[in-house]
Amino acid sequence: MLREGAIGEFAVAMPSDGMRGDGSAYVVHRDMDSESWIMQDVPAYVKEVHPGVNTDRLFLAGQSMGGFGALRLGAKYAKRVAGISAHSPVTGLADLIKHVKDPLKEYQSAGKRDVDLIYWIRRNRAH
Repeated sequence: MLREGAIGEFAVAMPSDGMRGDGSAYVVHRDMDSESWIMQDVPAYVKEVHPGVNTDRLFLAGQSMGGFGALRLGAKYAKRVAGISAHSPVTGLADLIKHVKDPLKEYQSAGKRDVDLIYWIRRNRAH
């Protein structure tokens, strides 16, 4: 498809959530901002290393907690995200808390609404 010009250059970047304890859920914490790292720093690095790759629109994918991250970041940054693939995702903080050791407040450093998938889906439904 590349040779035929059907698609342009692309890169697959597979960043972790920063390996914060049991995982970050790709949200802002008091001591770490995995969200900015995933949505800003990683695409900037890809662009620096491979200038031909368009990083204006992203495809996000993840499994389990990464699926939650893909859904949340995809909904929150809907204008920048061309597609989302979430496999066996956690879909709410109440479910996430069953799998991690940190207290719920650690996932709500940016506010309760910030981690709510439905809030971001409704807010950015036009995209």
